[in-house]
Amino acid sequence: MSTPSEAIPAGTDTLVPSLNGDYRRGVNALWRVLRMALAYRVRFPAAVLAVIGAAVFQLLIPRFLGGAIDACDAAIEAVLWLDAPESASSEIARSWAE
Repeated sequence: MSTPSEAIPAGTDTLVPSLNGDYRRGVNALWRVLRMALAYRVRFPAAVLAVIGAAVFQLLIPRFLGGAIDACDAAIEAVLWLDAPESASSEIARSWAE
């Protein structure tokens, strides 16, 4: 428990403990990391582009799989409609078409 002398000021209860409320230290650390990263003039932009590309491809996977599943579903439906005589298999084909 904290004593009244150690009370946290209102609105600052989410401060990063290592910064002790001085966000300039965090900004300075960010600038240091950025200067260090910019020393790699080819590798750093390539890494950023690779991360962005990976994120885009990760988002496209459901679209590709959805298209493949739709194509398989259409092929199965076509086979069932072509091969189904007027019997129980035609009922199966009708239920798949719905």
